[in-house]
Amino acid sequence: MAYTAFGERRKGDWRVSDPLPPIIPALTNRGFTGHEHIDEMGLIHMNGRVYDPQIGRFLSADPYIQSPYNTQSYNRYSYTINNPLKYTDPTGNFFGFILGFISAMTTKAVIAAIGTKLFLAK
Repeated sequence: MAYTAFGERRKGDWRVSDPLPPIIPALTNRGFTGHEHIDEMGLIHMNGRVYDPQIGRFLSADPYIQSPYNTQSYNRYSYTINNPLKYTDPTGNFFGFILGFISAMTTKAVIAAIGTKLFLAK
């Protein structure tokens, strides 16, 4: 199986593929980024949320705003801040968690450095 950047099944010549023959879903229901495909509905269950590859959007909002300084983060239905060639979202929520964690650690490091400098200045 091959997929477009937003998860649609495709043929080797990049055309979006026809519906799968009946035998293929019986062999595997895993596909794009290892997630469960719900072929009857044309959706991908990413454990945290359900994704529609035809429109490149999740069906529910992301509970996290990944990066408040990136305007793409405010589209909470988008997949990987609309940049699937650079990022992946293994759980449907993971991308926001990673950016939030990095942001929190950076903020803590800056606050600790400023606090240490102020303490030592006395």
